[in-house]
Amino acid sequence: GDQIPVSTLSVMKCLDACLDCNYFEFNGETFHQHGGVSIGPKMAPPYSCLGMGEFEKMVKNSNHSALEKNIIWKRFTDDIWSLFRGSKEEAQMFVNFLNSLMPGVIKFTFEFSEAQINFLDITMKFVNENGKVKIETDLFIKPSNKQLFLDFTSNHPLHCKKSIVYSQGLRYIMLCSNKQ
Repeated sequence: GDQIPVSTLSVMKCLDACLDCNYFEFNGETFHQHGGVSIGPKMAPPYSCLGMGEFEKMVKNSNHSALEKNIIWKRFTDDIWSLFRGSKEEAQMFVNFLNSLMPGVIKFTFEFSEAQINFLDITMKFVNENGKVKIETDLFIKPSNKQLFLDFTSNHPLHCKKSIVYSQGLRYIMLCSNKQ
């Protein structure tokens, strides 16, 4: 049949309901999340990306002096990796500035290293070979990640179990610069 167009206002009201009605249970206790988006809903990743896109516009339009020291700024959803040409103190001041833009909404943590850094599931190492800096990558696993995969004795089809081994092998090949 006939499709009824949905207004932008209706979509925005639905999004507000998703953000305002976040209830979850933990250790037998019910909580109401105020602000932000919960992890489970399908709308969470695109909503987060839209919000961070707006945040990045604020950063770019700020003309902060440290912006010219950012050689690379890469974002995946709400995680940012930046290659910063400056001291640790200058980088910390820039992160403090970023945290001042939307207090209580966006809060960055800060890691600084001239040798290696972890981002998502990659460790990037800066190696000097014959006067040229090269980036080598390896797999990074957060200490809280228990590496729990499907038990092989479970009642899942064999192709699902084999796929886990295959996909983890592909992950190593894609993320590790040293093929050994």
